[in-house]
Amino acid sequence: MGRNGAGKTTTIQALLGVMDATEGTIHYFGKPFPQKREEILKHINFASTYISMPWLFTVEENLNIYAMLYEIPDKKKRIDKLVNEFEMNHLRKKQFSMLSAGEKTRLFLAKAFLNYPKLILLDEPTASLDPDIAIKIRQFLKKKRKNITSACFLPLTT
Repeated sequence: MGRNGAGKTTTIQALLGVMDATEGTIHYFGKPFPQKREEILKHINFASTYISMPWLFTVEENLNIYAMLYEIPDKKKRIDKLVNEFEMNHLRKKQFSMLSAGEKTRLFLAKAFLNYPKLILLDEPTASLDPDIAIKIRQFLKKKRKNITSACFLPLTT
């Protein structure tokens, strides 16, 4: 956690290998990240309001693509579970370009949990959410915290 401009997003980008760290080394599960990148990335995931997805694909199509990339067994069952968890059933056939900021946040979170991650990096996981949905998301994250190691960056105002 930290104030705006403290480097939370930059840190996540370095932890994901999107940008190079200026100092130090990154290890996950006792393994060096650069050398074991592909193996490690199968076991981590992230959600951020600073990313996008294919604009013309629906919520369901986007989740299906990520499920294929992560080689999720029984993709449909996993997607159905997450769509229900994040209360997105009514959004399944809606194109990404037509989603509100809060709906996109929920989609990013669902994507982040697709691969049953051992570690998840969250950058502003409640950004743009209605207060009632934000409370449910926090409860979901607390419940999931038992199964994963979470690096959760929430804005100080929450």
